[in-house]
Amino acid sequence: MVVLDTTRADHLGIYGYDEPTSPFLDRLGNESVVFRNAYSSSASTAPASASLFTSLYPRDHGVVTGFGAHERQADDLRSRGEVVIPINRMPGTTPTLPEILRRAGYRTFGLSSNINIGDEIGFTRGFDRFERHPEANADELARHLLEWQSELRDGDEPFFLYLHLNDAHRPYEARVPWIKAMAPSPSAIYDSEIRFMDEMLARTFDELELLD
Repeated sequence: MVVLDTTRADHLGIYGYDEPTSPFLDRLGNESVVFRNAYSSSASTAPASASLFTSLYPRDHGVVTGFGAHERQADDLRSRGEVVIPINRMPGTTPTLPEILRRAGYRTFGLSSNINIGDEIGFTRGFDRFERHPEANADELARHLLEWQSELRDGDEPFFLYLHLNDAHRPYEARVPWIKAMAPSPSAIYDSEIRFMDEMLARTFDELELLD
């Protein structure tokens, strides 16, 4: 399961975008099932990801804000001389996707570069191995993943891998050489970030033979 944080569907070729942002994902989409209408349970990463892990709405799994909202709340509390900050967390009684898969015999791995996706909110439950590298770019995350190659291939049991990339999230960085292929526009830097992730996914899927 690969999550491309804050990546717009209308900036991917498979959804009709004209810029060359996603040749690998387009090829994968042409060989797969593409959902034309998809809706998120939230506009924020933490609640939306908790819904992805539990199949519940935020009001039911209890994660309604992420660290960004907590940080803004902390600034307000500090201005009033208070520093106690509540953190939303998925209840331990609510089974998560990796917990369910591990009980079914899967080995489970998680790798994230988003600050929200970690133990504080309960996202590490059910993983045999989980690492969070806040703000690591797609290339850095790919190198960490390749270090796990022998573990992923070890044993006869199937494995579940959760990969959460954060490159298309602000602040944006112009990615060379892909920025040069984009038409000059306010979104060109954003588009180059998507292409950067797409290239990493293409290389990683090939090296790990995930398309076999």
